[in-house]
Amino acid sequence: MVKQEYIDQLVGVQGYTVTALHFGEGRDSGEKELVVEIARTEERYRCRCRAEFDTYYDGRTRMIRDLPYSPYRHSWPCFRQVRVDCPRCGR
Repeated sequence: MVKQEYIDQLVGVQGYTVTALHFGEGRDSGEKELVVEIARTEERYRCRCRAEFDTYYDGRTRMIRDLPYSPYRHSWPCFRQVRVDCPRCGR
């Protein structure tokens, strides 16, 4: 089994750790695809103005298309994107 730290380094998303890998094929294309589930390792949330918060306003799960990994034509990092309620910037 591959060590978690190696997987995290390979994926390389700062502040996140890989929680699951899903290997499959695209529904339409039939090409190999990889879904990488990642979760935050930081406890605080930061606004774009650099203000930090302990809680967030709302969030949703996002998948974004990323560069290919070896035989996998498409890779899809899957993560929870959150918004904070910043007194300076708003939501």
